[in-house]
Amino acid sequence: MASNSAFENAVRWTADGTGLEIRNITQFCEKALPVYFKHQNFSSFVRQLNMYGFEKERYNAPVDSHVFVHPNFQRNRPDLLTIIERKPIASKSAKRSAPASSVSSADDEVTDPRITQLQSENERLELENKRLKDAIAEHFNFFNSPTGREADEPKEKQLLMSLLKADD
Repeated sequence: MASNSAFENAVRWTADGTGLEIRNITQFCEKALPVYFKHQNFSSFVRQLNMYGFEKERYNAPVDSHVFVHPNFQRNRPDLLTIIERKPIASKSAKRSAPASSVSSADDEVTDPRITQLQSENERLELENKRLKDAIAEHFNFFNSPTGREADEPKEKQLLMSLLKADD
């Protein structure tokens, strides 16, 4: 797109070849975007750039132009394009519940004691859930066993006692 001379009045490489310069938004949306994308919406295009880590250059951009840069988006360096990846999408619940300071960006080590406590509780509940599922499976197998209920009566009492104990 930036190298296509048919669109040079609308979009081109920056002078130093390290960014994409949108020179005329109207022409860009009407002529260039439909060739490369399924829409003509500038905001959608900018959102896509942001999802791939592009940033809007605010200080060195010419007046009436929009310049977007990415360290791995450079003229005559198509080999760098494979390094550009979409940013991971954070869940909405994670954004609302966890404060930004709760996770260290250096090594993703959890520092918020509430998160550590919830993780421990979650592990405990998962183990308890597994134990109960195993007890239910054992109970199901007991009633469906070919040996009959009478032969395994002490086992049934033991199983019921363990289930009752779990409720305490």
